[in-house]
Amino acid sequence: MGHRRGWIISFLNSEIEIVGFNGRPLVECGRALPIAHRISDGTHAVLDLTVGVNRLHWHSEEEATAFAAEHRWTKFRTSAGIPKCCMDDHGMLLTQPIVAYTNQSLLDNADRPFRPESWCNDYLMWKKLENFHDEYQATCSSSETIASLMNYWAEGLLNRFDAMARLGRDSEYLCRIADFALCAANDRTMRWSAYLRYTLKLQPEKAQRTFETMIKHEFPGVTWDNFIDGRRKLSDSIHSSLQTNATPSQTATVSSSGIATALPKVRGIAAAIAVPFEQLIKS
Repeated sequence: MGHRRGWIISFLNSEIEIVGFNGRPLVECGRALPIAHRISDGTHAVLDLTVGVNRLHWHSEEEATAFAAEHRWTKFRTSAGIPKCCMDDHGMLLTQPIVAYTNQSLLDNADRPFRPESWCNDYLMWKKLENFHDEYQATCSSSETIASLMNYWAEGLLNRFDAMARLGRDSEYLCRIADFALCAANDRTMRWSAYLRYTLKLQPEKAQRTFETMIKHEFPGVTWDNFIDGRRKLSDSIHSSLQTNATPSQTATVSSSGIATALPKVRGIAAAIAVPFEQLIKS
């Protein structure tokens, strides 16, 4: 029985593979839904468990090629298996796989000049992207692992911003580092910190426009006065070489909102019920 179960899992992993991700890199890093390839009939689907595994829309090889040419999908140069961390021992797909992509420039600025072979005890296989420079690579894992990894990148970028601000680096450079952090950060408090840093070096009218069009959308409970107070405290902290712990919850009551900067947007995707992986083959 144990031998047959192992054979089934092996068969499933060889039948469905990850060949890319939904959308196209428009920023230095991001996360996206994976593209699954069913080897038996050559079809492709965006692997989004929120729609239900039986309702996945499988596209022909010709359609998939056209989607990639139109930059609706991004292909890996070589395929990857379904992450084992997203499955149980019986071949049940338990959690939503997510792809994270980044380039070396972001990692260097974050002082993270490596792509780890594992994270949160999950094995990571890094893939180069078709029609992109080698410095762009992507990996696929559980949504929790991907969020943790990207927050690690964001943390390094926020630290770089503070260090460079103390050294008097120019506003354009500092805004770019904060923008990198916004691409990477998943954690709510970290995103607030990144927004404060991003606007710290903007002209007043641009800072207000950013607050109205982006920050207020993502943190609707934060007022303009809260925002200005947060920036002031951050500036004082940076220039006194102290770390700030200010978060939106310390300045105002906030409610959850979707991530506004990652393209394509992905948040809170998970399978509430274990999905038999066989259905990906038969549906």
